[in-house]
This record gives sequence, structure tokens and C-alpha cells, in this order.
Amino acid sequence: MVSLCKNTLEALTGTAMGFSYTESWCNLGSIHIARRLSIADVCYFYDNPVVVEIPEGEYVVLVKVITMGEVAYISEVVVIDVDHEHYSIGETQGILAVDFAQAGICDRDKMEELFRHEGTKKFFEKLKSAHLTGPYRLTETNTMMLTSTGFGDGEYEVKEILSENRKRIGITVTFVSNDELNDPHNKFLNANIGDIS
Repeated sequence: MVSLCKNTLEALTGTAMGFSYTESWCNLGSIHIARRLSIADVCYFYDNPVVVEIPEGEYVVLVKVITMGEVAYISEVVVIDVDHEHYSIGETQGILAVDFAQAGICDRDKMEELFRHEGTKKFFEKLKSAHLTGPYRLTETNTMMLTSTGFGDGEYEVKEILSENRKRIGITVTFVSNDELNDPHNKFLNANIGDIS
């Protein structure tokens, strides 16, 4: 079991490939999920979503930010009911396929209803000016949480988060693993912090 801090965690430092980095958690806010939580590439909302059934409630969205010099990456996203102080990571619920370096997290049913009534044109128009990571408010009652996805495109496991009594209370997705951070042949890191291989 892991203890969950309900507030932003303090920054931690580490070393990757001989370079120091800072790792910190950022609270993006919360979203209400009625029954089905969805995470998908924002440009492929209907094509490859991972949809997970969870109890109705408010879910906090946390992202882990890794900063190396002036370059920062989102290495992990957690969507969780923080009323539970202890949790464990459960089974993989699906594979998040990302082709536009950004994922959206939302109440699946509410978002599909919005698109049925208003279409998707307004969604994509507003998306052009939205931040890569943070709340993307479509209506007064409908918000999608956006997050950039690590080094960009790829396929990422979406894992369930379980409470002490094995009840599903959220999801987590790792975009950048410790192995990737310490891989001397990581082309993305080499391009941004210098080739050390």
C-alpha cells in the first residue's frame, strides 16, 4: 500500500544519464465522473479511448512533472478519489494510443452527449488555444483535463488504482519510466540535454 498526499507533493531531485532533474507533482484540479472515466488522444476521441467504470464522485487529476534545466515533461498522470488515503495499483485496463502528444481525461457519457448536441467543430477550434496541460472547459458543467504525454507519441498502459478494500478509485498512466530516464540511447533526451552515450 502507498500513502497518498492530498496536496501537491514537495519537489524531489534525482539524476538521469548523469544530469540532475527535479520531480514534482502538480494538482490540475478535479472533475466529476458519473460512471465512466475516459482517457484518449484528444484528436482521436472516438477512435481509441480507454474507458474505465468507476463510482460516481469528484476525482483529482495530478501530473508528475520532471524538469531538466529548462525542459519539462509530464511523466505520469493520476486520476484519483482522494478520500482514500491508501491505495495500490491494480490491473491494466487498456492501452492509451497517443499520436498528437496530448491526452484528454473526462466523463465519457457527458462528453459524448455534448458532441451529439453541438458537434465536435467547436471542441477542436477551442483546442487550438488551450494549454497542453490543464483544465479545458467546454461548458459550465463540462471540463476535460488535458495532459501532454511524456516525450510525445506512443502507447501507454492505463492501470486502475484500488482502495484498501480493492474498490476501483481511479487510474494512473506512466508516460516516462525510470528506465527511459536512464537510457543513454534515449534519442529524445539526447536531443534536449546533450548526447552522453
